[in-house]
Amino acid sequence: MMNTNIMTYNSVLFFIFGLLLVISRLFMKIDYNLLGNTISTLGDRITNPKGWYYFSAALIVLGLGLMPSLAYLYSHFEMSNWVIMSFVIEIIACIGLIIIAIYDQHTRVHVITAFVMFILFIIGIIIIVIIFTINGEIHNESIVAVILLLILYFGGSLLVKYGIIPIEVHEWAVTIGLMAFYIFICKVITTN
Repeated sequence: MMNTNIMTYNSVLFFIFGLLLVISRLFMKIDYNLLGNTISTLGDRITNPKGWYYFSAALIVLGLGLMPSLAYLYSHFEMSNWVIMSFVIEIIACIGLIIIAIYDQHTRVHVITAFVMFILFIIGIIIIVIIFTINGEIHNESIVAVILLLILYFGGSLLVKYGIIPIEVHEWAVTIGLMAFYIFICKVITTN
């Protein structure tokens, strides 16, 4: 992928992901809303017998689609243990998306994989920022973006724990935050 195309690629990837989720929602037998349902509810085979395929397709497209994007991102770094470790962590998280697509939301595999996948993406992002810092390429915007993402994830987790916000809102916010971060970090790379 060329520098000028990576942001477009990610934007199209995330648009397709969102579009497939919207299509999945159209088939729901229940009244689905962002405040009361997790993303995985769209893949429930009982309440969405015709639309769960689109949910699964959305996750598979995102998991497979992020892999070349991550390869492009990491190709801009000098090879080191940090770079390799972060890349492997993020690829495992992408595989997690595919596993989540395969297993129904009511299975342990789905729930545990979803939890681990979010954590792996966050760890990978933290390592990306460490790499930027080590390479002297850190920008104030990058620091702010990571701090916001960490607050969104960990602060949101606390808000969920104490019943201030529902877990569904937290899940949607973190998912959107992760996608925004990847678009942002590719913008940082293409402007350097």
